[in-house]
Amino acid sequence: MHPYDWRIVYREINDNTFELDITECGMKKLAHDFDADGMLPGICRMDNLLSHLMKNGFERTKTLGDGDNCCNCRYHIVGTCEWSPEKGFEGRK
Repeated sequence: MHPYDWRIVYREINDNTFELDITECGMKKLAHDFDADGMLPGICRMDNLLSHLMKNGFERTKTLGDGDNCCNCRYHIVGTCEWSPEKGFEGRK
């Protein structure tokens, strides 16, 4: 595995929904090596923005960038993702 690779577990839920559990993040490792840990979790929030713009559903309650043990992503090919980065992150970094 490349030092900046991701370790991901994929689960297909149905034709519209799949889940990714990310336990190692290449971006987090790279940021750490360049003493830029402060970029996270901001970079992690881009998943919400991109899903919103692409009109996909997206949910996540944990991120490695917030210090959790994984990023627990759930995607819906057809769905919605509200873009309100402050919502749900009041107690986060």
